[in-house]
Amino acid sequence: NHLPTFTLKVRPAQAEKREKTKNTKSKERTSSTQDGNNVNKKTTALEIANGTCTAMTTTHDEAAQPGQDPPLYQQLGPLSIQELQERHKHWNEFMSSSSNGDGETASPSLDNGNNTNNSTAPAPRSKTQEHQQLVERLVQCYTTRDPRIVIRRQGRLIPRPLQEELLSILTSLRWPVRNERPALSSEQYLVLRSNVKDYERYYGNLPEACRKLLQWADPSYHYSGIAVTKNFLGSPHVDELDQSYQYAISLGDFDQGGELCVSGWCQGKSDSEAATTTTGDYILNVVETHNRIARVDGRQVHWVRTWGTTNQDDGNGNHNPGDRYSLIFYDTSNRNRTTPNPLGVDKAFLLGQDG
Repeated sequence: NHLPTFTLKVRPAQAEKREKTKNTKSKERTSSTQDGNNVNKKTTALEIANGTCTAMTTTHDEAAQPGQDPPLYQQLGPLSIQELQERHKHWNEFMSSSSNGDGETASPSLDNGNNTNNSTAPAPRSKTQEHQQLVERLVQCYTTRDPRIVIRRQGRLIPRPLQEELLSILTSLRWPVRNERPALSSEQYLVLRSNVKDYERYYGNLPEACRKLLQWADPSYHYSGIAVTKNFLGSPHVDELDQSYQYAISLGDFDQGGELCVSGWCQGKSDSEAATTTTGDYILNVVETHNRIARVDGRQVHWVRTWGTTNQDDGNGNHNPGDRYSLIFYDTSNRNRTTPNPLGVDKAFLLGQDG
């Protein structure tokens, strides 16, 4: 069995460019739902056969346990070939270290992420096929034992008046007909660009409320746009055009799950909360952004977990997980370019130690 070719999840920015170039029909552009444009439906059998992590819900109306991640192949798919090879190498080191303590062996061996001696795996004929094979093998490795350290973090609590103002605006917002990023799974998705001055005509007080939020959180931060979403789910991706970190918040009537997950790397034992190898560790930051704001790096792979409410039955037997709204402030300009943060999150900001 082989994983399906990645068309939407490997490089969303490129997928969107191809979407525009081909002038895709309106129906295709607006059919994005929480199943990742039906990618899950094509791979369910393979996930079950390989024993990978539980697949996330395919639509917002289906019952799902809050706090679930998308399948492993989606989490790893946005990584480049070089990054996948580095993860293979780290996994072998991780398993070799583990075998010294509990007798486990580093099987299956992957020769540091390069071609193996397995005659059943054909040599890749293209970069796309090479990427696909690396993802497939790494999924197999992580299914055997996942070396990533999961660290739960919290964003800074937003003052209640700002929370209430923003949520009131978002719940009554008139959304555009078409989502601006159809390659990602979101019920609604619009972008407020900072160089456009008349958004108030269409979105009322939303731009001003967003400005007030950033004035409170970080007055010096320059953002070129704000991604405003309703019920964004899963969609592991990298924001390749970003030139600096992001600010992320979520609002809504959900009270379980919905965390923002950001992949990262901790260099050496001195930086890692629980280092397992001598060189460093891969981190999965699980960031609580509900009514909170976090400074994260969108140039690292990130996604949103499933969410729900304490009572998800509306009384008529219907599943009602609640609504999750999010605001992502980002910068794609060269005005204040920063180097990518390998950890994926800004711990100093989250802890209030950024001065």
